[in-house]
Amino acid sequence: MTPMRAMGLGVMAGVLAALPAAGQEAAPAGEDGPLAFDAVPADAAAPFGGMAISPTRVVLEAGGRGASLTLYNSGSSPVTYRIDEAELALDEEGNYRALADGETAPWAATPYLRYSPRQVTLQPGQRQSVRVIARAPRDLPPGELRSHLSVSTIPLVAPADDDADKPEAQGDNRTVAVKVGLEYRITIPVLLRTGRPQGGSAIAAAVPDDKDGTRSLEVTLARTGERSDYGAVRAFDADGMEIGLVRGVAVLPPGATRTVRLPLQGDRPAVRVTYAEEDVGGAKGALLAEYTLP
Repeated sequence: MTPMRAMGLGVMAGVLAALPAAGQEAAPAGEDGPLAFDAVPADAAAPFGGMAISPTRVVLEAGGRGASLTLYNSGSSPVTYRIDEAELALDEEGNYRALADGETAPWAATPYLRYSPRQVTLQPGQRQSVRVIARAPRDLPPGELRSHLSVSTIPLVAPADDDADKPEAQGDNRTVAVKVGLEYRITIPVLLRTGRPQGGSAIAAAVPDDKDGTRSLEVTLARTGERSDYGAVRAFDADGMEIGLVRGVAVLPPGATRTVRLPLQGDRPAVRVTYAEEDVGGAKGALLAEYTLP
C-alpha cells in the first residue's frame, strides 16, 4: 500500500483521508446536541464535501476530564457522520500506513478510549460536539499511547433521473440511473499520556538534500523523552533570518526518530536549525532542540 504522509491529505478510491499533525489539543466536552454555527474555524481540517473537524489533534491525560472535538457540516445537504477507531503504523518519514494482516499495535490507545456519540446526522450549517473520554488504569507506566479517530460520511444513494416514476412509453428501453455519493473520511491522531511522562527532543542531524533540484535540509529529530513534543522546525542563515519552516512536527509513538524535509528559501546557506513548541495559531513556545551545521 502506498504510504500516506502524516498531517496531510491523501485520496484513496474516492475516499479522502486527512492525517494531520497540525492541530491543537481539544477543549473540555461541551454541548450534547447539534447546534448552528457561523463559520468553520481556520484551524479545522476541511476537505471537500462540506465536512470539517476541529481540532485536528487530541491529547488526553489518563485520569483527566476528557476532551471534545467538533464536527461541522458546511455543505448544502444533510450528512450523516460515523465515528470509528483506527490503528495506523508510522514510519520515520511521517508516513502512515494500514496495518498488515496479523500485525498488532502495541502502542494503541483504543482499549482505553470512549467516544460519544458514534453517529450523528447534521443539517447544513449545524455542528456537533463529540466527547472523547480516557478510561485508563492509573498504574500504567509513564508513556504515550496513540490511536486515530476516523470520521466518515455515510454515502447517500438517490435516483439520478427525476422522471423515474413516470410511466414508460411503449418500446422505451430506459434504465433508471442511480447517483451514489462519495464517502469522505478525516482521520486525526488521539494521544493518551499515562503516568505523567516527561517530554524531550533532540536534533540528531541536518544535512543538505538537493536531490530533486530544490534546496532543502534533511533534518532528523529524536524523541528523548517518554512522550512526544509538538512544534515547528526552522532553519536560519548566518544573519539569523528564517529561511525554512515546517509546522506541525511530532515524533509519535512508538517511533524514536523522524526525518523531516525542510525546504530552504533564497540562496544563502542554513547554519542553524531549531525545533520549538508552537500552537495551532503559530504562537512560539519553548525551544525544544537546536543544531548548528558544520
